[in-house]
Amino acid sequence: MEHKTRQSNIEALRILAILFIIAFHYCYKGGFNYSHISVNEVVVKTFWMFGEWGVNLFMLITGYFMFEKKFRIKRLVSILLQVQFYTILTAIFAYELGLFSIMGAKEWVLFFLPVVTGRYWYVTVYVLIYVLVPYINIFISSVDQKEWLEFFAITLFLWCVIPTVVGAFYNGTEGLLYYNRFIWYIEMYCLGAYFKKFGTRIFRTRLSCGLVAVSSMGLLVISVIVFTIWCDFFSRIGIAEPAYFWPPNTILLLTLSVSTFLWFEKTEIKQNGFINVMASGTLGVYMLHDGVLTGWLWQSVFKNATHQESEFLIIHILIAVFAIFVVGTVIDLLRQQLEKALWRVLGLLKHERI
Repeated sequence: MEHKTRQSNIEALRILAILFIIAFHYCYKGGFNYSHISVNEVVVKTFWMFGEWGVNLFMLITGYFMFEKKFRIKRLVSILLQVQFYTILTAIFAYELGLFSIMGAKEWVLFFLPVVTGRYWYVTVYVLIYVLVPYINIFISSVDQKEWLEFFAITLFLWCVIPTVVGAFYNGTEGLLYYNRFIWYIEMYCLGAYFKKFGTRIFRTRLSCGLVAVSSMGLLVISVIVFTIWCDFFSRIGIAEPAYFWPPNTILLLTLSVSTFLWFEKTEIKQNGFINVMASGTLGVYMLHDGVLTGWLWQSVFKNATHQESEFLIIHILIAVFAIFVVGTVIDLLRQQLEKALWRVLGLLKHERI
């Protein structure tokens, strides 16, 4: 994305989204196991909601910006190089820690195909969508607002409303009606593009967006508390997970994601170089902390599970989240300089930001 087109309000949202995702991973992969109802269990399950909240936001941002941009092979190569960089870097570090090894030619081949093998599932989805962007954008440009509203009414009913309601009998909203993450994030891409092209009629002001976001988050927290306290009753229906609404396609998560995105979109922030630079490393932060080093980070470095009953659990979550973000951003900024040097050597570096 070109530096001059970066909107600091959206870049701030990008930073917030990666913080949400790190916090989710802390709780989701931290080894917590509650055998009795507690405040900390509610805290952990509430943070579960943050992961797909963040991912929804990332794809809404992608659609919002990429709708007006063209596919660039250099951008695709840049993404693939970035994935390979973190695949190799984390593997080397994990190998030194005795956590990673490769045996046989087949494993070596697959090791250098991280996007194809889905080493980082979000990156694989992002790359697939980026490759298809020229054709998705043609579809977006050829449809008028009325047709778009009809499209969203049908697709969101199929992959959001029905799964949220019927999924209660199966303890999950994903998988119904051939739903998958790829389909859902194309939906989020299109929704982000729609907001860029037409704006919105239902969330006209920051106040309305904020009220909807706070209300949605409140309902999510209440749902965790209710499903936790009356777990026996809801398990007979089919809901065995207190964080039932955590998947990205539930009604509450969608409402929270859209209202949050639009609140930031309507918030004016002057061009802020610090925000823009910090936001440029978010994809790298994601790959650094959610690859082969995941278990080591949460079990050995931060020792999440040992804080299961701690009264300072939230403080520990925040410390871990910000530590990973800062370290990951510094590493990615260094990687960006290496990549720029590579493009210079190849004689391909232009004046726009990669």
